[in-house]
Amino acid sequence: MSLGSFSAEMRTDLHVEHDLEVNPEGKFFILTFIYPEDREEPLEGRVEFEELVDEVIDFYRMFESGDAVGQLYSIAHELSRQAERLREVAGYLEGSGVDPWDQYDEDMDFSSLEEGL
Repeated sequence: MSLGSFSAEMRTDLHVEHDLEVNPEGKFFILTFIYPEDREEPLEGRVEFEELVDEVIDFYRMFESGDAVGQLYSIAHELSRQAERLREVAGYLEGSGVDPWDQYDEDMDFSSLEEGL
């Protein structure tokens, strides 16, 4: 039995942050933190990256077109490009001998990596 339905509109300010994390078991996650207005503790969303990739593949399998293939190749290219960027910056930080979290603003020269940052 249904008593009917209605539509309601709710508006609120949100602050959203994203992060990437690899847990001790080697699983890669995308984290999303949502801070509703006036709330100090965030709501957290966690998606395993491999599951996300599986869902993207399944989605594009539904479309047997050049556009779907092109999207998959473009996504793969961007992931490769960003992976190389992360490796380059990590290697630079590792070999610098400087604590990157304390003094990078003053002591580290990122000019050679300017395009990657």
